[in-house]
Amino acid sequence: MSKIKDIQELLYLVSFTGRETADKAALQFEKADLTMEQIVSLAPFISRETVDKMVLSSGLHAECLQDIFPLLPFISNDIIKDILG
Repeated sequence: MSKIKDIQELLYLVSFTGRETADKAALQFEKADLTMEQIVSLAPFISRETVDKMVLSSGLHAECLQDIFPLLPFISNDIIKDILG
């Protein structure tokens, strides 16, 4: 798989591929500074484990559940605890 240049290219790719390919592509951005909105836009196309990795590596923190409400369906309970500190 060739290197994906930006998040828009990744979004285009994952919308047309299977979950396994989408996960591999998304993991290229695991260490990138993705916003919560970018992660939420990818989340329906990738596995929960991949979403969890992306959220952890993004350093996302929140004061309350309402701050991360769009992510809740896509992340595990352990990650929610980590985000809320």
